[in-house]
Amino acid sequence: MKKIFTSILFATCALLGLNAQSFEFRMNGEKVADGATVTGFSCKKHIVKQQWTHVTEDILSLYNLTDNAIKYTVELRFYDNTMNASSYQVCMGGQCQDISKFVDGYIKYDAQDPLPAKGSTGTLIDAITTQTDGHIFAQLTVSAGLESHSVIIKFEYSDPAGIDEIRNNGGLVDVYNVAGNLVKSNYNVERINTLSHGLYIIRGKNTKAYKVVVK
Repeated sequence: MKKIFTSILFATCALLGLNAQSFEFRMNGEKVADGATVTGFSCKKHIVKQQWTHVTEDILSLYNLTDNAIKYTVELRFYDNTMNASSYQVCMGGQCQDISKFVDGYIKYDAQDPLPAKGSTGTLIDAITTQTDGHIFAQLTVSAGLESHSVIIKFEYSDPAGIDEIRNNGGLVDVYNVAGNLVKSNYNVERINTLSHGLYIIRGKNTKAYKVVVK
């Protein structure tokens, strides 16, 4: 009886281990339910030189819940696209992929960089040279082995109210990288484009945080 009980207990623990979630999406640090729609992403005019990039108030990240690095696959499909942009790309897993080259706004690729143990990676959808107001809905799916999680992203183009807010509050920002480390303190917002290419989070005095891509 002792052997039978031990075997049953071991089998139960093994099944629980198989069902454990190893990664999840989070929005501003809060878990996003599987299949939920994430809103608040905005494509806005670049801070300087009338170039185009992203400034987003909200941060969507993929979090590793385990003590081991995870290799994963990214899958993205656009639908209900009313934006007029010259091209689109998704940046995740240490690389950016041009969605415009793929049929029907669909792309699937293996992430270049594994998701670090107990770490995270940011997500960026980029619309380049957007000419008119509009929106995109996109389904983002990340898979690792037999585990898969998806979110729906509502992505909008609008005026650069966030940058105006920063300018109206002194024009100085603290600049962070996607890992949350401080890169620059009290940095002039007009000089953001002089930073190395990459994704940053900026926050002005008494303002919200915004995501900025420097190209």
